[in-house]
Amino acid sequence: MPEKKRQHFVPQFYLRFFTTDAKKETISLFHIASQRLISNVSIDRQAYKDYFYGADKVVESGFELLEGRSAEVLKDMISKNAHPNYYSKEHHVILSFTIMLHARTLYSAEEQEESIEKLVKQIFSKDPRIKDHLDEVKIGLKNPTHWVIQNAASMIPLVSDLGYKLLINRTKTPFITSDHPVVFYNQFFEKRRTWGSNTGLVSKGLQIFFPLSPKHYIIFYDKEMYKVGGFFHRPVSIKDSDNVNNLNGLQYLNAHKALYFNNDFTDVDARSLITNFSKFKRAIMSNVEEYQAERNSKGQQESLIHSFKEDVRSELSLSFVSPTKVARRFKMDNRSVYVRNETMTRIYDEFMSLVPKGVYKPSEFQKFFMDKYGPKK
Repeated sequence: MPEKKRQHFVPQFYLRFFTTDAKKETISLFHIASQRLISNVSIDRQAYKDYFYGADKVVESGFELLEGRSAEVLKDMISKNAHPNYYSKEHHVILSFTIMLHARTLYSAEEQEESIEKLVKQIFSKDPRIKDHLDEVKIGLKNPTHWVIQNAASMIPLVSDLGYKLLINRTKTPFITSDHPVVFYNQFFEKRRTWGSNTGLVSKGLQIFFPLSPKHYIIFYDKEMYKVGGFFHRPVSIKDSDNVNNLNGLQYLNAHKALYFNNDFTDVDARSLITNFSKFKRAIMSNVEEYQAERNSKGQQESLIHSFKEDVRSELSLSFVSPTKVARRFKMDNRSVYVRNETMTRIYDEFMSLVPKGVYKPSEFQKFFMDKYGPKK
């Protein structure tokens, strides 16, 4: 096989945390479309696509570097039942790995393609010359994965304010993972704001759920809106299997084609999970809605086209997550977007305005921040 032809969008080192054998070479999977459980499949043959990131292997090589650093941090967290301190190098590594893992999967690429096609076709549907022929063409990006990855990488600084806790599973039911394992969620706005997406990286109330092993899970969350576990930066012990089942339900709802787990999770467990959560499964990846406006001064009809991803919604309930006083007192208004950290967003926008001018590279947000706000020499 040519070098790096088989490019894994879920890293093999990560799946090995869920392996079923002593050599950490095989894993069990549940294929969602066929409803089949297949035991002891090779990790090397899972969650990959030939040249998924490109034949030049540039992106693949970049991920190898991040994976090497992340593997060390994750192994340390799992072995010690502890998470890194806030704003440490290890914190930045695990946060970056989590955001990039969400962006780099086949699901995210297909979601982006679907979003672009729906948006462009909605716009072209106004043209009488081509509106009746739109079903005959396929519209998309040449490299949708690259676009999603680049966008996510540039926005990592905007999630550095999120709190995070390690969850430790003390029950007999193991955590499971999937081929799209990082779940963006928003319990606070799930019922308060039922249209549009509430899970952008700058959204107020954002939560990010990520299973690390059958016994470990990490949650990033908006500290102003949620209390997770105790007040201190300590891991949260989960002793109620309902919490585990609800977190596993998120994996099923977020998955693209397959769930992955060790031998402690059975076919009965998988089918029970799907029975309980199938009513919440997304039918589409993205939405486009059009809002009609009044005619302008020239008598022309104007409209606003809104494109957004379809969020996971499961009526999620977790006993260790509760709203803060700020959340309980929060008043909704007519805003279409609720930004979590408006100050940081303004700083980030200023930084991004300087990138096209060559003042900073997209990866130099920290340098920009220190140049502007750090101690003066």
